[in-house]
Amino acid sequence: MAAICGTCIPPIVIEASTEKFWMDMRDVIFSEDRLENADAEAEDALNRVGISEPSQVLDVGCGIGRHSWSMARRGHHVTGIDQIAGYIEEAQRPHQAADKAPKFINADLVDYKGLPFGAFDAALCLYHSLGFSADPGDDIVFLRRIRAALRPGGKLLLDLINPESFLPGERREYEETTSSGLARSVIEVAEMRDRYEIIFTPAGSPNVHYRARHRLFSARRIQELLEAAGFAGVTVGQPLIGSYENGSDRFTVIASADA
Repeated sequence: MAAICGTCIPPIVIEASTEKFWMDMRDVIFSEDRLENADAEAEDALNRVGISEPSQVLDVGCGIGRHSWSMARRGHHVTGIDQIAGYIEEAQRPHQAADKAPKFINADLVDYKGLPFGAFDAALCLYHSLGFSADPGDDIVFLRRIRAALRPGGKLLLDLINPESFLPGERREYEETTSSGLARSVIEVAEMRDRYEIIFTPAGSPNVHYRARHRLFSARRIQELLEAAGFAGVTVGQPLIGSYENGSDRFTVIASADA
């Protein structure tokens, strides 16, 4: 990144691991169009994992609960988990009618051991919620936690950015301004180095950049991880109806927790 004109002071780049970063990003991540698409995405995801009758559903990386509430209104018993306390606080506000309000847990799934074993008929992990931790080894732990929480035959659906839709060396960059500041997403796919970064510059602090890094997964790599975590029957499919576009192609992956 270039130095600020007139000062020649390079920007301070802070690796984003704080609650504040994700709360500042709230209006970017949960923009109005994404909120409006929540019902279509939830319905499509449930259809793909074969859930029609009221079931136990786990919403991993549930954010402010837009998919959790949508599924609860369809009669499902939903548990949402997210490590951002501010998101969970917003999700818990009773804002939509449902026979049974979702249960929300504020925890990092990698560290959390409180999910009941074999309790869920399906798990959804939407908006590329896998691969944010600094340690790549956490990816397999994350998936094993979900596998253990699913009943035999239960299904997991992942919604991911597809690095194979990029040309070699291709770079895509997008900007969005909110009241909190400027958010810039950078997706770059190069040989031996896939990169997805979110860089946030707070309003009034142009020389401070908060950066969140994110791993991308090819279809082959995510299949390897899922099988290592104990899943079977891995299939790759098209993006969800109404899914997050943001200029990048996406794909879905469904895997079974076979006995």
